[in-house]
Amino acid sequence: MRKWGRGVGLVLIFLCVALRTPGQGGATGAITGAVQDKSGREVTGAKVTALNESTKEVLRTEVTDSSGLFTMTLLPAGTYTIQVTGGLTHELRSNVYVQADYVHSTGKDAVLSRNVNVQQVAGRFVTIDPRFGGFTQFENRGYIDYDALQTRAEYRGSKLRLGSSYTLAKTFSNTLATGVGGGAATNPLDLSIDEGPANEDRRHNFVFDGSYLLPLDFQVAAIWRYSSPLPFSVTSSTVVFARPEPRGSRRGDNYKSLNLRASKIFKLGGRMTATGFWEAFNVMNTDNFTSYQGSLQSSQFGQPQVEFPRRQQQVGFKLDF
Repeated sequence: MRKWGRGVGLVLIFLCVALRTPGQGGATGAITGAVQDKSGREVTGAKVTALNESTKEVLRTEVTDSSGLFTMTLLPAGTYTIQVTGGLTHELRSNVYVQADYVHSTGKDAVLSRNVNVQQVAGRFVTIDPRFGGFTQFENRGYIDYDALQTRAEYRGSKLRLGSSYTLAKTFSNTLATGVGGGAATNPLDLSIDEGPANEDRRHNFVFDGSYLLPLDFQVAAIWRYSSPLPFSVTSSTVVFARPEPRGSRRGDNYKSLNLRASKIFKLGGRMTATGFWEAFNVMNTDNFTSYQGSLQSSQFGQPQVEFPRRQQQVGFKLDF
């Protein structure tokens, strides 16, 4: 057996995915799998969760046994993302903690669409039935893989809390969009052309956060975030059923933001309290862009099309009882 505390590389192996329809109620299924490290040894004590992609609910959480196995039964029929998490937390000294976690998430059976009215003859793409421009068929052949090493150092005092986090992540996929409609395959006969960094693939993520409890139940807090650029892909109207460059081969700009919060707690007696607060987002009014133009025929090629919100402020009041 290999327990958490040494090694972070994991391999998730699906042994069985079964589906059955009971006498009453809807169809249900079961997922059985094994978690191994990269050397092939079983990992015990790893946390495995099943996320239903339609409802975005975590429907089952299991822990691998001494053989690295897990089983999830009576799952409603649907598409699931399986996530495996494990790591360690260590107290270096009084009130100072460090943490490291490895996360692996696999989304299977994502929806994508193909034009099934095309075939390849002698290296050329030919329409099967010329009466129709195309037949769109939706299939559960997409996948999304996410791997991340999450680290954090934190000081937890009676009034002061400071933390620093870094996540090294990789998101890889063969589908261009999520949701019911999915994304259209670039080449309906070769789905591997669309394999590459997913649209949400931010490799480096830094977060610094802290809060301080002042006299009279005032509290101030801040969080600063930096994320490396998202990928975007190059397209061309003159290239059919192929890509001018591999998917996600270009990157936009990084993301930076500083958020602040100040609050005051009012004790109303018993367990009842009220909190008034002020919050400011993107305090430095930083320009953060996304959705870059990838068409080679566009005069705006390589330019951002969307900007994240600039500085925003809000005030609020919360009652707890």
